[in-house]
Amino acid sequence: MKILKKFPSHSSVVELVEIQGKKFVLKTVSGEEACNEKRFLTIMRENNLPTIEVIDYPNLSTGQILLEYVSESKKAISESIEDAERWGSAIQKMHEIHFKDAFTITAENTKKNWDWNDFLKHRLEIAIQRQISEKSDLSNEFLNDIRAWVTPKLNIKRSEFSLLHGDLHDGNTLDKNGEVVLFDKSSEIFSGDPLYDLVIFLTHYPNGIYVETDFTDYKNDALLLKHFMKGYKNNFIENNKDILDVYMVIRALDRYPNHFEIFNKQIIESIIYKPSNY
Repeated sequence: MKILKKFPSHSSVVELVEIQGKKFVLKTVSGEEACNEKRFLTIMRENNLPTIEVIDYPNLSTGQILLEYVSESKKAISESIEDAERWGSAIQKMHEIHFKDAFTITAENTKKNWDWNDFLKHRLEIAIQRQISEKSDLSNEFLNDIRAWVTPKLNIKRSEFSLLHGDLHDGNTLDKNGEVVLFDKSSEIFSGDPLYDLVIFLTHYPNGIYVETDFTDYKNDALLLKHFMKGYKNNFIENNKDILDVYMVIRALDRYPNHFEIFNKQIIESIIYKPSNY
């Protein structure tokens, strides 16, 4: 195996390699992340959805995945209403892959089943404790307000769960033969409520829903969201806002601070301190 170059990546090592004259992508992550990515891509393929092939190659280290190389690949999604619709459609098809349980995938490549509300409580406490241990700018009073707002709402009933990606932003999309490929799956959750996935999309396009801003980069958020929901075939803002708010608080806190999601603190404040909650 010959390493040809490294690709820019925020949370993993991604390299273009050559094996017997053919190019592949070698990705190095934690063992847990590797198990999640391989299983995710395999299930997408088994359900006839666009994906990149996982290559069976001997002598890979724990945490390494060998993947199909898509020549001249680029992000599948741009800031256009057409792409927003395509993206919504791709995610809707992924969410049509159903499971009877909510579960995570461990570093040993085994399923860990969760009661859905226990999982949410677990993620909330992880998020709060990380803010404390990393001495973030979020006060203890604010963190206590978050816990007090979220906890009574964790009685969410679900009888069926979906394949989740866990990190839905446009950098985790790839154009392959004109189709949207989703990759770089988060290991946080594998099967859960689709709305838990969709709040990450909203952290990137919050203007008009959770914040009001004149920042140029966010001026088209409402339009892009409208067309995303058209592709997704569900106006989840109108139909599921109360549950979205709960998931949003947990996930925005879990991902704070994040220079890609600059409004996460404001989003949380807009939810937990809105007048209807008093």
